[in-house]
Amino acid sequence: MIMSKSDADKIVFILNKHEQACRRLKPVYTVLELAFWISVVLLIIYISGNNYVLTAFLCFAWTVFWVLFLLHYFPKVFFILDRQSLLNLMDATKDSPDVKQELLNRLFSGKRMTGRDEMDICRLLRTNEEEKIRQSELNIIRNFIDEQQLTNSDIPKKSTVLNEDKKG
Repeated sequence: MIMSKSDADKIVFILNKHEQACRRLKPVYTVLELAFWISVVLLIIYISGNNYVLTAFLCFAWTVFWVLFLLHYFPKVFFILDRQSLLNLMDATKDSPDVKQELLNRLFSGKRMTGRDEMDICRLLRTNEEEKIRQSELNIIRNFIDEQQLTNSDIPKKSTVLNEDKKG
């Protein structure tokens, strides 16, 4: 697929829009995450009453969950991809035409690409790589079998009848 100058301009425009959206929404996401964490901590304190051990344990458990889920998983799936992430995806898909086309379709669709889109593209890329490896393995096996058959056809076969070799 040959890209025209207008396609390249569209991609640069899309990258700029993604970067602006990412910069604009990052502080909003941070404030929402912090407010959500604080509200749950206050709810835990209210529910547990005067039991300080239970309060401390629940607050610790909530903080661990919050760090693992909200700071690790949630941003990677739902946040809008920044410019560098999109450029990394473009670089990764340059050797796989099908995956590259899927990335271009998603970019030109008009929707903002999120971490979920990135995970889908990476999954397609892994599937494509695995298929190439499988094809390569099959070709190696076919070549081996063909060589084995050629080698076997060059070697004279021993007779299957006993003592026939001794007579001749």
